[in-house]
Amino acid sequence: LAFAQALRWMPAGGYVPLAQDPARHLTLLALPALAIGKGLIAVVFRMTRAAVLDVLSREHVRTARAKGLTPWRVLLRHVVRNALVPVVTVLGLQMGGLLGGTVLVEYVFNWPGLSTPLLKAVEARDYPMVVGIVLTISILFVLLNLAMDLLHAALDPRIRRA
Repeated sequence: LAFAQALRWMPAGGYVPLAQDPARHLTLLALPALAIGKGLIAVVFRMTRAAVLDVLSREHVRTARAKGLTPWRVLLRHVVRNALVPVVTVLGLQMGGLLGGTVLVEYVFNWPGLSTPLLKAVEARDYPMVVGIVLTISILFVLLNLAMDLLHAALDPRIRRA
């Protein structure tokens, strides 16, 4: 609200289709994206920093440095790949909060999505519609977690063997 009301940098809400006006669409998308992502990205940044510092102190990184690899090569080849494993785990855990937060943010910022029919179905006590939307969100959650598991396996060869 500070960006929209006090500073008047961005509009508080509304929706314009991407095909109609791409610049306006992105302007209207900025505040909802910030509302959804600011809390989640802070956790990811802290986790990434902690994981990188942990991997930097491991023996294989010291060995790579002792072999004469450049610092960037050590960082990109040996540190980042190993540090991303716990970060991917945290991202997978955050998907549920992200989906739930998306429903709320869609409603607050007046964006089309599953929030409007879900809330109308709850108000009208239309249980089949509520179950259908919740089932859709649940399937999306399972697919996102499957993608995180596959990414986890791609990053860590020990998981591929299991």
